[in-house]
Amino acid sequence: MKVVFAMAAVAGVLYGFGVGTVVAVATPYLERTCAFTPVQMSTIVAAAMIASGVTTFLGGPIAELWGRRRSITWAAFGYALGTPLICFSGGSYALIVCGLAIQGLAMGQHGVVVPLYLAEVLPPAVRGRGAGVFQIFIIGGILVSGLVGLAAAYVFGAADAASTSTEMCALAWKCIFAVVAVPALALFALGRFLPESPEWLAKRVNVSKKGVCREVASDSSGGSLLRKRYVVPFLVVVALLSCQQGMGMNSLLGYSVKIFGASGLVGAFANWADLSFKVVMLAMTVLACVLVDRKGRRFLLRIGTAGCAIGLAGIVASFFALDHGLVRASTASGVVVTACTTVFIAAYSLGPGVCVWLVMTELLPGRIRAVGLGAALLFDYGISAGLQSVFLPFTQRFGFWPFFAIMASAAVAYFMLATFCIPETKGKTLEEIEEFFK
Repeated sequence: MKVVFAMAAVAGVLYGFGVGTVVAVATPYLERTCAFTPVQMSTIVAAAMIASGVTTFLGGPIAELWGRRRSITWAAFGYALGTPLICFSGGSYALIVCGLAIQGLAMGQHGVVVPLYLAEVLPPAVRGRGAGVFQIFIIGGILVSGLVGLAAAYVFGAADAASTSTEMCALAWKCIFAVVAVPALALFALGRFLPESPEWLAKRVNVSKKGVCREVASDSSGGSLLRKRYVVPFLVVVALLSCQQGMGMNSLLGYSVKIFGASGLVGAFANWADLSFKVVMLAMTVLACVLVDRKGRRFLLRIGTAGCAIGLAGIVASFFALDHGLVRASTASGVVVTACTTVFIAAYSLGPGVCVWLVMTELLPGRIRAVGLGAALLFDYGISAGLQSVFLPFTQRFGFWPFFAIMASAAVAYFMLATFCIPETKGKTLEEIEEFFK
């Protein structure tokens, strides 16, 4: 059991790096050293998310073919493989995008197989805790990326400081990207010690299930995959993930330093603001991990999505005033935006951040869990990549507030979905949850 939780921790750190946080702190240095257009910079930020759509769609079949353990291990190797392409690219746009795309392929596979593996290996009493550990260390990866960005600002100089030379900026972004290889290689080594999923083994060989952590009741019955018991939970998961990414968390993480800069925070203050809300993410995720098996998934989703809508409404109002000249960008306005962002981050971490990984694996029936999870996550990454890739062109043309208004609308829709469409799954086995849709 310990090695499973260790895997969830290291995989979470890697996933936290991959959602755009490392790119976020490297972006200001890239802009100083490389003459990339706004569209090219948006593509660099979104490259990993775009590429992850490929393995997200194929992640289920790959996990069924290779097994959960091997899929996790080789995805870790993919993270490490992309790092030298970026660091030794010499500022080449094609090589940077290629390296990030390789890491995105690995991230997409992990996004499918790690929650799937945890749901199938861990017993119901600690299944929520397992998903919580994964999310805690996703935040840990995000927090480490913030610390790396802050360290770079002090070691190499702030990217927007005139005293920081081009050579130092180039060295800064290479060092930032190099950090990814450390947990990648650690997870690759750890993968050798993971037990295989009992459900996957039950599908492949006729072995005794005595001694596994829980009884496996694999659904091998016939019937169409278009039956209500399969279609309804799949559509609920797709809607849940669409709202999850529609709230724009990955866009916020990928452009956080730039957003805080636009709100009035300059130099290292923007990096400090970036780090502060990541600390809040970690603290609230720990709290969610404690509550998820006590209060239930549905309760936390409702509280979290309501808080997200409130925080995003504050950001919309702040940038509306800034974009229309009602107030002038200053440290005070930057603090207001940071406070509203912190409310959004805290609510997201308490509810959707932890519960989404858990609910999407619990709701999907065993017969379609791997393939259905990959197909549903394709919507998730598609929306996320789309938002990240249009962020800069959109905000330059229309301002920041309309973009955050879209995010706030998704939060409201998510609250309605959590209130009326998602059943409570706390303490239930996967087979009992599947019976609900019969």
